[in-house]
Amino acid sequence: MSELTLAESVARFLLVDRAPATTTTYRQDLEGLARSIGADRPLAAITAQDIQAHFSHLRSRTTLYPDHPRRPSVHAPLSDATLTRKLKTICSFFHWCVRCGLLRACPSDGVALRRYERPLGTDRAISAEELAAMLAYARTKRCHALRDYAILLFLADTGCRVGGCRTLSLDTLDLPPGHCPPRRIDHRFRTPARSPRSAWFAS
Repeated sequence: MSELTLAESVARFLLVDRAPATTTTYRQDLEGLARSIGADRPLAAITAQDIQAHFSHLRSRTTLYPDHPRRPSVHAPLSDATLTRKLKTICSFFHWCVRCGLLRACPSDGVALRRYERPLGTDRAISAEELAAMLAYARTKRCHALRDYAILLFLADTGCRVGGCRTLSLDTLDLPPGHCPPRRIDHRFRTPARSPRSAWFAS
């Protein structure tokens, strides 16, 4: 088992190749954990109680964005959604430590937060009316109208995320049948009835 400190382990974890925005979020969340329980704390000495105490501290906060370079401070507590995201980051870190042999067990497995329920009407998927408006606007554009219209159809029919669509190229598409690599698709947000219109994206 490793004798690394929390700060040293976090530094190694952040070296993993990820999207820049993901790395930034992970760094912020884990540096917050280190400030709370001690950056020099031996990794193996961290317990579920330490992590739970960190979240009790976060829940007692009354100011948002206190040190943000662009956003003004707001007098409000952290939302349940933000706390849930921070716990996911911490769980990802400790599970990585276990996989790398730095820990025998994951201390975050014993941490519980109140369940976050997304409010009604705030689903991440857009409505049919919103999609229709976006398609209508794309067809009125003077520049790139055909391209943008096809991309919107592709996203709507396959459930592919924008980030996944941006990484597609001719060598990653199976053009004759109009297939997209399955790893680019998020089936949670795919439209219920797929239509052949997204194959037009490849034509």
